[in-house]
Amino acid sequence: MPYEPNMPTESDRHFHYKAMWIGLFGSLISAANQFLGLDNMLIAMAYGAMAGGPLSIAFSRNADEYLYSLTLVGFRWMSAVLGIYLMALFLLATGDVANNLGFWLASGESQNKASSVTLALGSSVTATIVLSLAFHLGFGFAWLRDRQDTRS
Repeated sequence: MPYEPNMPTESDRHFHYKAMWIGLFGSLISAANQFLGLDNMLIAMAYGAMAGGPLSIAFSRNADEYLYSLTLVGFRWMSAVLGIYLMALFLLATGDVANNLGFWLASGESQNKASSVTLALGSSVTATIVLSLAFHLGFGFAWLRDRQDTRS
């Protein structure tokens, strides 16, 4: 068997898995904070934790194919959620334009208020948290599915 200097060790694998689970925990805390509205150091740490998993894979050469296959499922989930999110923004934006046009045609005045749904979906923080949560949940789902397959 040839020597491969970048072959992942058990500690490398453990580091990546730990970063993923910490990222999932950070995503869950950040998602809950969208409803709680806290602004403290825990939330700042949760934002940093969300970045840990994807960054550990993106800048690492010490990950194996199995870990890459799990992250691929996470990226697929994230892409699907992004597509749904963008479609929701599209529908809200076209409805908002039609509503404003109808209001203007009926009254001759401009309607300058935005709905709370549009404001929430238009937030980059909300989008980032939703995408991070989708990535980490997809990773966790693939990991659990493989664990169940190996036990049966």
